[in-house]
Amino acid sequence: MPAGAGEPAGQHAKAFSEAIRLHMEQQGVSGKSLAAMIGLSQNYVATWLRDGRAFTVNDVESIAAALGFRSST
Repeated sequence: MPAGAGEPAGQHAKAFSEAIRLHMEQQGVSGKSLAAMIGLSQNYVATWLRDGRAFTVNDVESIAAALGFRSST
């Protein structure tokens, strides 16, 4: 996705990024490490974590898998 593209983060995306930041802190995972785990640039991931861009469903799935979240389905 080109720089600056994408929807701005809304209320739910901001709550999600806050939860992800907390989980990353608890696990000792940096933004750079998360980016490497999910195959995206550090800049792209940092934009999410600063609430500068909304997450896509694919982003959420990649992050959840990388950080060990389990699906309830």
